[in-house]
Amino acid sequence: MKLRMHVIWAVFKRNFLSYFSGPLGYVFIVVFVA
Repeated sequence: MKLRMHVIWAVFKRNFLSYFSGPLGYVFIVVFVA
């Protein structure tokens, strides 16, 4: 589980700007935080 979270975090950081360039990024944050 810890390794999986590490991979997800790596992908998240790599695509950080692309996520925030669209409304999907905000939806992702709401789901991730909530």
